Amino acid sequence: MSLQINDSLIKELIKLSLKYREKAGFGSKLTETAIQKTLYELKRNLPSDNPIKEQLPYYWFKAGAYSEFVTKTLEKMTQEGVLKIEEKNNYKLFELNKDFENKRFVEHDTNLELARQILQRIVENLQPFSIDHEIKSQYEEDAPFLFYPRFKLGFMPNLEGYYNAISKSKVTNHNQTQRECLSKLLNVATASLPMNSLFAGFKRLYFDYETSFYRISRWHKNDKDDDFQKLIKDSINLSYEIWDAFAYGARIVKHDPIYDERIDSWKKIFFENVSSLTSKLAEFYTNVLEKTKPLDFEEQVISLEKFVNLIVKSRKQKQITFINFQSIPRSTNVFRIIDAKAKDVTESETFLRQGQLDWKVLQKLDDAELEELIRKCVSNQPIYVAYSDKGPTTVTYRIELNSLPVVEQIGNPV
Repeated sequence: MSLQINDSLIKELIKLSLKYREKAGFGSKLTETAIQKTLYELKRNLPSDNPIKEQLPYYWFKAGAYSEFVTKTLEKMTQEGVLKIEEKNNYKLFELNKDFENKRFVEHDTNLELARQILQRIVENLQPFSIDHEIKSQYEEDAPFLFYPRFKLGFMPNLEGYYNAISKSKVTNHNQTQRECLSKLLNVATASLPMNSLFAGFKRLYFDYETSFYRISRWHKNDKDDDFQKLIKDSINLSYEIWDAFAYGARIVKHDPIYDERIDSWKKIFFENVSSLTSKLAEFYTNVLEKTKPLDFEEQVISLEKFVNLIVKSRKQKQITFINFQSIPRSTNVFRIIDAKAKDVTESETFLRQGQLDWKVLQKLDDAELEELIRKCVSNQPIYVAYSDKGPTTVTYRIELNSLPVVEQIGNPV
């Protein structure tokens, strides 16, 4: 039997949130985001045996934990006149109609009494004009992936802050320190990308973005250059689209059971979003290459022998997070090696079919097996290697054409 959600209970919790907000002296209004985060905080703090916990079904999405049921209840309470709404430029403020201040939408039993006490404490501890602390806490402690805080709270706002500073400043300079800081933030986010094979296609596109941004940040143009600022602005716009696509995948991974029946449709939406990004990122990457030439850096071109030695040595020193070849050869030996040594690694074959060797697979292989695997997987496509030493960073390699073996690839890189 499927779970029945009691919207009267959610009404009561929303009413109490607004009452406690005013009682704490912070005003009588809350945004939908604040209400969503407050009730999710309540869900997090309720004991596992309290039935109210499952009456607040959430999934992780663009702004973190989100409940469709809370949104629908807010709409219903507004239609019924229980809530008054104030429209702002890009958000709505909800306020409790005083006529309903003392109305009980459900009777208070011991479970609700405990929830009420926890909710009051949560609301009283909210910052007067911001819920940034609560969002940061939820992202760091409860998000399905560290990519949430590191990309959304780390890289994205700092990138926008940098653009706002250089676009408004009257000083013409080349602040390489700020650019390197942004590159490091992006590298930290990259190291937090999900291992789940669901995100294999997303990651291939993401690497194009990371490589493009790295080139922009190392460009010799000064901060006031029009072309440079345009590329930074394009990077911001694309970061939002990348984030949206990622969030469509995140909810597939972390959601309450009541949403299980939506997984198939969610997967379809996620893959459509990733597909729609393909041409945009290809255009962005091409534009960056055209604008930033000539550069004093390129992808590192390396012979196959040197690349093999580099990877074997780095693996020994436990410096590699993953290697992404983008595509793999049609070789039974590749799968024989994986099946023999890393068959207990969840979805290892799926990762390999997407062109990726993660550290869990790499650590299972001896030097000879790793060398054979590399020689079977290299192609004329860029190879992305994520290193963990001295801070996470991803390096792009191209194997010298005259040292490449002749291989038949499965599929085409996105």
